Amino acid sequence: MPWKYKMDVRKQNLRTESEKKLWRSLNARLPGKVVLAQWWLEECDYLVDFLIEPCRLVIEVDGDSHRGREGADRYRSAEIHARDYEIARATAEHVMADAEGIAAQIVFRVGSAAADRRIHDQETPDSAVA
Repeated sequence: MPWKYKMDVRKQNLRTESEKKLWRSLNARLPGKVVLAQWWLEECDYLVDFLIEPCRLVIEVDGDSHRGREGADRYRSAEIHARDYEIARATAEHVMADAEGIAAQIVFRVGSAAADRRIHDQETPDSAVA
C-alpha cells in the first residue's frame, strides 16, 4: 500500500484509553521530543503505537487485541528489532494503573539511548571496542 494512504489511515485509528493516557504522560515528560503515535514503520510495514525516532524506540501497549497472539507479537517484535529498533512493551492494564511510572522508565531508556549515541558518535576507529 502507498505510504500516504497508510498515514491517512493512521489518522483515522482511534487510540485506546490506555494509549491516550500513556501519550499524555510521555509528552509531559519528553518536552521537545517527538513522540509519534500510530506510526507506520516503512522498513517492515508495521503500524506501531508510538515511535521516538531519534533513538529508534518503539512503544507498544498490549490490550485485549493482543490476548492469544503472544506468538505473533514475538515474531513482530523480532522483525522490528531486526531493523535496529528497540521495543518497550506494557500491558494496557499496567498503563492504566501506572502510566507515570511507565513513562518514567521510557524516559530513562530515551536518555540512555541518547547517551549511547553520543558515545558512539565520539568514537574513532582507534578507540572503538570490537
